[in-house]
Amino acid sequence: MQVFQSLKELLKTFVWVIYIIVTQTWQALGILAISIINNRPWECLFIVLGFLVGRIFFGKTYHAPTMFICTILTWIIFYFLTSAVPTFSISITLPSIFGAFLAYALSIISCYIGGTDDE
Repeated sequence: MQVFQSLKELLKTFVWVIYIIVTQTWQALGILAISIINNRPWECLFIVLGFLVGRIFFGKTYHAPTMFICTILTWIIFYFLTSAVPTFSISITLPSIFGAFLAYALSIISCYIGGTDDE
């Protein structure tokens, strides 16, 4: 019975990993499409990099209650952030600052609203 329980847990983990890979890929493709629509792919890349670095420094971040809401919020936020950045030839720093600010804002929101994750 121990073997079946271990296999069951392994299968649950495998399904969860596949789900995460699929949803993260879907979100990334949406962000890529938004950056192409806004004609700002490089700016979007630096926003994402700034966000990832910001998450390292600020720690906890807000997580929406469902993946659907998370995806929609992600796409809306990245649409407005990439729209707000001037062209890449003007500034390489501003997109990174936008990304770090996004991580900071989500960290503050997580303190007040909840829905946090320690990743």
